[in-house]
Amino acid sequence: MKLGIFGDSFATCAFDNVGYTWPRLLFQEEDIGGVVSKDMLSTDCYAKSGSSAFWAYSHFMNRRHLYDHIIFLTTYHNRWPLLPKEIESYSWNIHSHDVPGFPDELKHMNKFYYDIFNMKLLRLINQSIFRQVNEICKTENKYLINIICFDRDHYDFSTTDFSIFYNLHLVCSGERMVVDGEDLTMRQYINDRQNYDRRQCHMGHTNNMIFKNIMLDCIRNKTMNLQVDLYNTNYQWAGYDRSLYEIFDIKNP
Repeated sequence: MKLGIFGDSFATCAFDNVGYTWPRLLFQEEDIGGVVSKDMLSTDCYAKSGSSAFWAYSHFMNRRHLYDHIIFLTTYHNRWPLLPKEIESYSWNIHSHDVPGFPDELKHMNKFYYDIFNMKLLRLINQSIFRQVNEICKTENKYLINIICFDRDHYDFSTTDFSIFYNLHLVCSGERMVVDGEDLTMRQYINDRQNYDRRQCHMGHTNNMIFKNIMLDCIRNKTMNLQVDLYNTNYQWAGYDRSLYEIFDIKNP
């Protein structure tokens, strides 16, 4: 078995110095194996924070021949589909939010974003990527797991028999911490106080392990024809996880 993972920040593990990201944990299984590296030519996890679905698709097309098992994460459609290599990790930032290192050239480009794209076109791009990845894997006899990082709206799941998991973002944003006596979801904490998510794959240690086990079970059983709302299925996700306080360098109450 040889597994390749393609996606965005929900699978990024190149900067995982602790070793708790779900792709790294999955690669540690004896019957799977795999390498994590920042170098896209020597890794088995092709994931970049802030990138587009087309970015993942491009790496899938170039590297899929190396794998008989694929996990493909399709990110949110509302991103720049394609950007120059040096700024492709900013595909998510279409409104010129003031974040550290935000490139000036993209600030100028963003002024024309809605003149170039509309939501129907962007949804069509993502749906086409989803459909083609599934068709290729079926034709080439590869086992595929689809992860729709956000909700399933605007996707036609009838085009595949492979398993599909969606609403991962709700699991991630629903993790909680008590900060200064206030009970906050991670969405509230990051948006209101932090403005930067330090969690690897947007999850604490426990939920990365749970997600890894979900993927492992699916791979080992070659599960097909499964459509799972990750947030509303009883996987016993960790709402509160002590690791979050360590990750964000906050005193544990």
